[in-house]
Amino acid sequence: MPSVLVNSLNELARQPPQSEKEKKEVYDAALRLAWSLESQQDTAQRLYHGHLPLATAQTGIDLGLFDILSKHSGDAFSIDDLAAKTGAEPELLSRLLGFYAAQQMVLQTPQGTFTASPITHNLSQPGTAAGIKH
Repeated sequence: MPSVLVNSLNELARQPPQSEKEKKEVYDAALRLAWSLESQQDTAQRLYHGHLPLATAQTGIDLGLFDILSKHSGDAFSIDDLAAKTGAEPELLSRLLGFYAAQQMVLQTPQGTFTASPITHNLSQPGTAAGIKH
């Protein structure tokens, strides 16, 4: 059974603060917490592979994946559904979506389908997509 602290953090994730100032304060504190909990191996892996989210985000943008999930927010899609909508090979999407879910770039449901996360919505914005492409 999760502790009171874990339950509080999960509730905060479900209902984040609304003010930009408080969002920034919570974000910074959460990063400090995450980094303080990292093992030596976790830190090494995070730093060694830090370029991967940017590179793979570009692939998702090029495929229109983040746009699809954002436009159908609340709907969950199977890998085959997304393959049909993007024209990408299911095996490629399976690997990308697994990575995206690990990065919270998309959400994976317990049924193995995928839906939009707040980061998905950010990545579907033209300004964000242009910044990543540049």
